Amino acid sequence: MILLVSTCAVTAAAFLASRIAPYAPKPLRQALHWIHAATFEFFAVILSLCLRFLNPLFSKSTPQVAQGVPILMIHGYLHNSSAWVFFRKFFSRLQASSGIGPLYTIDLPLFQSIPDDASLILQRREEIFQETGRRELILIGHSMGGLVALFHALHLAKEKTWVITLGSPLHGTHLARIALGPNGKEMRRGSLFVKGLEKSLATSNLSCYHLGSETDQVVVPASSAFMGRFPDREFHLPNLGHMSLLFSRRVMRQVLYWIETFSP
Repeated sequence: MILLVSTCAVTAAAFLASRIAPYAPKPLRQALHWIHAATFEFFAVILSLCLRFLNPLFSKSTPQVAQGVPILMIHGYLHNSSAWVFFRKFFSRLQASSGIGPLYTIDLPLFQSIPDDASLILQRREEIFQETGRRELILIGHSMGGLVALFHALHLAKEKTWVITLGSPLHGTHLARIALGPNGKEMRRGSLFVKGLEKSLATSNLSCYHLGSETDQVVVPASSAFMGRFPDREFHLPNLGHMSLLFSRRVMRQVLYWIETFSP
């Protein structure tokens, strides 16, 4: 009972902090945003861990009836397709009215290089074509999944591809210094992979959109989640943590808005 009351009190305080933050002086405003982000990130991490190990309950394929451009959602480092449970639920409710989808996910190996992960997208893409008859594809990637999506779209995809990244370290992240595997090394600041990605994106006409948060605890610095080339294709949030992006309706609504602006 005490734990429940304490949890409710902390959650209410974090919610209140977010409400008053816009009216506070800048230093205090930033502190309040961090309080909100850290509080709800704790719950998001716990939920993500539960979903990760319960993945078999959510990975069963369902009949796809939507006729829009197929959407493939790519999870991040150390996660799996269960990351998209809430996204899939949100979009599934809208399929009949908005025509978006059908929706697909993929499970990537834990410690494989990002280019190798991007090659797996080719295989998944062919499976989606066999099922839908559509060659074009919308890729939504969270964290490392956004880097996989971008590499695939830039170097492997032959058909029209749109990319939406959520909290992806486009310029690398300092936290990757402690990450294991080839993919962990590739996400480091200044890595050869990151430099190559930056160069490719700077000269590409790829349709890509980036969403990130100023209080992301994983993408450090937070500005790494954006390319800065097309401000109208970027969406900045002030007070969400890294995993919280997967459970936020603000994020889902923005992604939906972007998808609806595409003109296949």
